[in-house]
Amino acid sequence: MLYFWLFIVSGLAYSNNSITPIVFISFLIFFIKKYSEFRKKEIDRSTIMLIFMAYSLPFSWRNFMGGSYDAIPISWFYIFGMFYVLILLFMKNKIIYKRTMLLFVTSIIVTLISVIPIIYTNSSFLGQGITQFIILTFNNLVILFSVFKYNSIDDEEMNIIKNAYVTGALYTSIMLISQYLLFKYANYEFGYINFLYNRVLTYYLFTDISHGTLYLGTAAFWVLYGTKNKVGNLKEYIIILIISLGSAITSARTGLFILGAFVFLFIIFGQKNVVKKIGLSIVFLIISYFSFEFLQGVRQMDSLSDLTNSSGRTEGYKAAMIALKNHPFTGFGYSRDYLALTIRDTVPHLSILQYALHGGVFFSLFLYFNQFLIYVDSVRKKSVFSWLIMMVLAGTCLIPDLFATRYITLLCALSISYKKSYKNQ
Repeated sequence: MLYFWLFIVSGLAYSNNSITPIVFISFLIFFIKKYSEFRKKEIDRSTIMLIFMAYSLPFSWRNFMGGSYDAIPISWFYIFGMFYVLILLFMKNKIIYKRTMLLFVTSIIVTLISVIPIIYTNSSFLGQGITQFIILTFNNLVILFSVFKYNSIDDEEMNIIKNAYVTGALYTSIMLISQYLLFKYANYEFGYINFLYNRVLTYYLFTDISHGTLYLGTAAFWVLYGTKNKVGNLKEYIIILIISLGSAITSARTGLFILGAFVFLFIIFGQKNVVKKIGLSIVFLIISYFSFEFLQGVRQMDSLSDLTNSSGRTEGYKAAMIALKNHPFTGFGYSRDYLALTIRDTVPHLSILQYALHGGVFFSLFLYFNQFLIYVDSVRKKSVFSWLIMMVLAGTCLIPDLFATRYITLLCALSISYKKSYKNQ
């Protein structure tokens, strides 16, 4: 219940900064209590930091006091991520397995070359450029030091992390639905809500609802993956439904589309039992129907083209490619706002292209090669993270800034650290 309270008080603090001290104290109490609980279970400190990153992920769009990220650009998610890196940095008897040597080397290279674009970032946008550089460097360092934690988290510990990740998404979805209902029927603003043309944009704590819904989608899929080749219980399907409805109520399509596509792939390729395939297909159609109804309620769509239109993405891709031809090897430095000004269009909703504009083609390819190595390892382990990482990579082909999503950093660290059990295979 204390964790659920954090969601309520954080939503209230969005428009009432006077209660941010209550938010801060509530978080302190929660994490101190959890830390004591996990240490009694003899869970090591670095794993506890990963659990705390999962717990704090829904609040990572706000600072650790519960206020605006612009005022104090430090969230609990980044605090625990830094502790995670420091714990592994000072860990004795570090081991680098032969299998992770290439990832270790490329992570060092990526961390070093990420400094280069900041050198020629436009001075008028340097503040935003530095913020973007710090977020990217944070991701690189977490991945780099996770190499020392390779194959160290067992199924029991991973289930704790999964529970934190999914519960956070579930409570966020409940807050999103509650926010919409409170505004519609009581004209009360809980969290952030906005309007755009034919859309009601329900954010709760998100600053980017496309990133937010993709996070919700990964959580829903993680729950679904737990039903693989076995009979799922009603509770699991209700969780997936609530998360899907929460995603739909934001009016953003990205998370729902990616979740739907990967659920379809999972039914076709991830399930072996024919009866299970049919049952999941029926559940999928029911959830899809209700999700679409919720989406239609906040985003008026009169035809199929309204559902599938690119929202200006195609024009952004063209403008980005033209600009990249002029600076293919260096790009234009960090800062999304400067890119938008340079190409005279929105930042391309394709992350690999966006980072090519920041640091050049080879810079972007290096960043994504690092992600590819982690993905390959997750496929070799046959873990859920092969699906989750691919979901995020596919999703950021429709939205910008892969590394600002936050959860890609956590999922990559978990994928590297997870030791797959083969008992039931």
